[in-house]
Amino acid sequence: MKDWNVVISIYQDGFGRALRALREFGPAERSPYYNVLVMKADDPIALLDAVERKTEENTALYDAISRVAPAIRTVDFRSGEEFTEKLKPILLDWCSASADARFMCGCTGGEIYAGCARRTLSACLTTCFSIQ
Repeated sequence: MKDWNVVISIYQDGFGRALRALREFGPAERSPYYNVLVMKADDPIALLDAVERKTEENTALYDAISRVAPAIRTVDFRSGEEFTEKLKPILLDWCSASADARFMCGCTGGEIYAGCARRTLSACLTTCFSIQ
């Protein structure tokens, strides 16, 4: 799935139950990572409430779905420089609303990109908050 906007981590042995439950809300499929699913939701934020309600109705899902994380903005990149170029405008857009926010930075490009992500995130947030 190319245009996913939600990442779901699942518990050991919860794959089938999680996948069946999530497909009620949109296309969901296995990712290349262990115990991680991706899906496309019309409204990824509303999906959080929908999954919570579904889990309350079907409590077996508590042992299947670990975390549901909307991916509001994503970038494709092939180098650290391209990553930095694409990430900075996103972070700067979020600065005005992020004074009390927490960030989750998931990197799937290997350790070299994970280090680049941490440095870029730190530099952008430092710049952003120093000018406010």
